[in-house]
Amino acid sequence: TYSLIGKEIVDQDGRRTIATPNVLWRDPVDVTSFRTTREASYHAILEQVNMAHYTLSGDSRLSAESRRQSLSDYSKDLRITANAGERAMRWLLETVLKMAATFAGDPTRFDDLRAQVTISANPAIADPEMWLAVDQLVTSRMISREKGMSEVGVSDIDAELNRIASERASNLWETLGVPEEAPADPAAGSGEGGSKPVVVKSFVRRPRGQRLGN
Repeated sequence: TYSLIGKEIVDQDGRRTIATPNVLWRDPVDVTSFRTTREASYHAILEQVNMAHYTLSGDSRLSAESRRQSLSDYSKDLRITANAGERAMRWLLETVLKMAATFAGDPTRFDDLRAQVTISANPAIADPEMWLAVDQLVTSRMISREKGMSEVGVSDIDAELNRIASERASNLWETLGVPEEAPADPAAGSGEGGSKPVVVKSFVRRPRGQRLGN
């Protein structure tokens, strides 16, 4: 049980009175205006650097075309920076080659060499529709697999292709029933002087018309 009691007041004549109690209540301030202001400021900052697609990705009111357009603007902006970076890296590598040739006493030794630099500026984000479109383009051979991997955000394409080839080779040998390592040959002896056969996992293309065993 809660009780509200007024404050006792004593006047100049010594009379005591009790003030009428009251309560001042104010509703909490709505945070919607502050949240909206913060989101608008954040969106304005990203929009200045062509990165508005990060704030648009979670807005269900916008179409996929709007998101792709925003991402395209960011890609163009990245390409400007990538071009400058490629020129700088190309100059650096060719300068080092020229200095090495000069120090070796043959300044024209590497004149025929040209550095090739490609910066992978890929702003790809998790977009299932884009992944499906890229997969269809690769399947129809309208773009290469390397181009498709770059579009979905694979940074080291060569390493990824090597891993895919390794997995396919491993699956192939498992299907054929070829073990990773052949067991030791009991007839070949044991110990350090012994040996065991080696399984060579490769195919050799036979000339046309040649029969197996020839």
